[in-house]
Amino acid sequence: MVLSCIIYTFFGLIMYFLGIQSAHNYTLLGKRTPFWTLGNVLIILFFTVISGLRYNVGVDYATYYKMFTYLQNGFVYRDDVEPLFAYISQLWVDIGAGHFVYFAFWAFLQVFFVYYGLKNHQYLYPFIGLVIFLGPYYLSWMNGIRQSIVACVFVWACKFIINKEFIKYCAVIIICSFMHKSAIILLPIYFLPNINYFKNKVVWIAVLIACTVIGQSGIVQDYMNFAGEYLALIGYDNYSQGFDNIMDKTVDRALGPRRILVLLLDILIIWFSAEMKIRFNSKFFLFSFNMFVLYACLTELLSNTNFLFTRPLLYFAPFSLICSAFLLVYLKERYGVFGRNPIFIITLVISCLYTFAAVASVADDPNSPTLFRFSF
Repeated sequence: MVLSCIIYTFFGLIMYFLGIQSAHNYTLLGKRTPFWTLGNVLIILFFTVISGLRYNVGVDYATYYKMFTYLQNGFVYRDDVEPLFAYISQLWVDIGAGHFVYFAFWAFLQVFFVYYGLKNHQYLYPFIGLVIFLGPYYLSWMNGIRQSIVACVFVWACKFIINKEFIKYCAVIIICSFMHKSAIILLPIYFLPNINYFKNKVVWIAVLIACTVIGQSGIVQDYMNFAGEYLALIGYDNYSQGFDNIMDKTVDRALGPRRILVLLLDILIIWFSAEMKIRFNSKFFLFSFNMFVLYACLTELLSNTNFLFTRPLLYFAPFSLICSAFLLVYLKERYGVFGRNPIFIITLVISCLYTFAAVASVADDPNSPTLFRFSF
């Protein structure tokens, strides 16, 4: 357990310090800062290599490992995998690549599209890298690889929504649907006006807390009988089989340390949102904040239904990461690291405790996919 905490912290700090140079370049050059700098290459390379070297990290690791091993031996483990994912997997087999290259490639896509999508906001890079590893994001990305790739592509593709480029956006989402069928649910997002929906911070904090309370009560679960067909429609056919058994399954409604940390951070983001809208003054921040509020409220509302109901919401999770980085940049600028008001340090600690809480929760299980192991 302690070793995993050290490893995750080391990874987060490496990403943070590599991101500092990118942030410095942005301070000097602004939006003219090139993306393919040495610092950014090292960020992507580091994330790619360590993710390729991981072993049994992420709940779905064993499934993806088995799928690739079957392909190497000339068999198909699952015949319902989306064609683009299946084609790329088979391509790596034909080339003769091993498991390291296979997992490293998918990790490369994840980190590339997030960082490239933020190329005009490179001042966020230090905190993006830190929170990826010490927040809930790395473990999430390593769990649902296909859907997480699409979610990361969405970060880059949202520029087509902001710039009103419908054809380009549709093309990207349709291509993504061949990676994970449920990507189709992102098409309607284009038609949501990118306006300031969430002006009153007190009201929306109250809404978020209300969603949390309702989610804790289990009331929502009583109205989810329609969801089996919905899950099958958007690509969760395997999961939705035996839906009646899923609905009858007892759920844990505890509001534990990890969920409390996420809720506290969400409240802080909303609390400082008005000031951040003025400070960052961009359509991208507004879009990111809107997606974040949607994700935060619906995740809390559906928290104690079966996890399948929150799976589609993972497409919006990267915007929670992005808004966390925006908040940390804003608080550091306004209050300083060790200023009279300790809100920056408090927020930084809240942002970086999730992984430690996750690791502590599996302290009695040395084989847990939450713990980090290297393949060697």
